[in-house]
Amino acid sequence: MLLAFLIIPGFVTRTSASTTTDLTVANGATVCPGILGGTWEPGNNCVLATSYTLGSGDTLIVDTGVALFVTTGGTLTIAGTVNVTQLFGTLGTGVIKVDASGVINNFNGIDVYGVLDNYGTINQHDGAIYIGLYGGYTGTLNNYGIINQISVEGFAEITITGGGVLNNECGGVINNPSPGVIEGTVTQVACYGVPEFPVSSLGPLLLTGLLFPALLALTRKLRRLP
Repeated sequence: MLLAFLIIPGFVTRTSASTTTDLTVANGATVCPGILGGTWEPGNNCVLATSYTLGSGDTLIVDTGVALFVTTGGTLTIAGTVNVTQLFGTLGTGVIKVDASGVINNFNGIDVYGVLDNYGTINQHDGAIYIGLYGGYTGTLNNYGIINQISVEGFAEITITGGGVLNNECGGVINNPSPGVIEGTVTQVACYGVPEFPVSSLGPLLLTGLLFPALLALTRKLRRLP
């Protein structure tokens, strides 16, 4: 009984209020439903059809031989760090949302057959992101944050296939130095706001409208002088 007590906490370790959850082949049947609220399916697949939030400072490891998918009805919000050793992704209308503080370190594969909204950082450490049609599912990656194609050992790839969409939203950054590869079309979403005009292009009337409030404020200041 004491031995069991000592082994079980090994699934989740806590250090200075942070939590590391290691989802493995050996513990998946316990960790997947018990901690993530998912279903452990044949083939070592953890399927999440409910909502789960990985808190800031916390780490989730999708370990060797394991796939973690967020499917229809499920939303995984990442404010901490997810390290992908094997396979991670979305199916159907499942959503993965990476908050501004969130990080995904991809060392193998991310499949987007649902929706992935990135407001944080995705680091491609020799990993691949596959966005597109699979089993009737289409995929969309909306990048509002940063995607780094790091290519530690000479490989980092983003593949966009039929039915796949990668929207690089206003403010989004995709760093893709060689030998990083992006196959398919990235949709660059334009930024909309107040247009900026050079002073020389402003008409006399518009210039007067801009300068008058400043002159009025200066006049009021001068009147207060003794």
